[in-house]
Amino acid sequence: MARDLAHSRPHRVADKVPKSAIDSFAKRLAKLHSALGPVDAVFPPWIQQGDIRWMAIPENSVDLIVTSPPYANAIDYVRANKFSLVWMGNPLRDLAVLRSQYIGTETHKLFDWDIFPAHVQEILHALSLKDRNKAGLLGQYLSDMRQAMARMYQALKPGKCALIVVGTSTMRGLDVETPQSLALIAQDLGYQLQGVVERSLDRNRRMMPARWGNKQTGIEQRMDSEQVIALTKD
Repeated sequence: MARDLAHSRPHRVADKVPKSAIDSFAKRLAKLHSALGPVDAVFPPWIQQGDIRWMAIPENSVDLIVTSPPYANAIDYVRANKFSLVWMGNPLRDLAVLRSQYIGTETHKLFDWDIFPAHVQEILHALSLKDRNKAGLLGQYLSDMRQAMARMYQALKPGKCALIVVGTSTMRGLDVETPQSLALIAQDLGYQLQGVVERSLDRNRRMMPARWGNKQTGIEQRMDSEQVIALTKD
């Protein structure tokens, strides 16, 4: 009955009619099967669960990467997914460990700012003047994403494309330019940047639907659009 599960304080919606998760999943599965049916004979599916930072994917083996990684400082992903995780068999006590492993976690470690391009370092420095802890969180996110994009680069075939869908964030009133920062980091890793294209988000189909009215605070200011970063490997 919650409006959403990603807010720190989910709000109950009295007139909400919960859907059957099993029925909804069955409908999505049937729709996906119908769409991919003709492709199965040509590209048999291979499904592997894991974290791209640690997965053993052969070099120069992937034809296309399409991914929407976590957004910096936008969503508490463990809170948003905890009911699904527990429902699917993950012990509640393990969620704290899982939280510390997420890209975009609020648990940050020491990292070297010198691994980032100059403009990214400037953004981190500007944020650190406002809030050192927030700068640490952003730096950890960018460090994790750098590691992920480096592994993606190794796995991608030469001449092939990687599409990364991300959104920006505002921290302490500062636009931290997440898409632009990731594009610069990607170029530093050897990618060729083909462009960054903005995509508007449907108010009613977002993970956390926007309110109608004049209240535009917090998450609702940050999540009205996202950017698609197009990269290629020479």
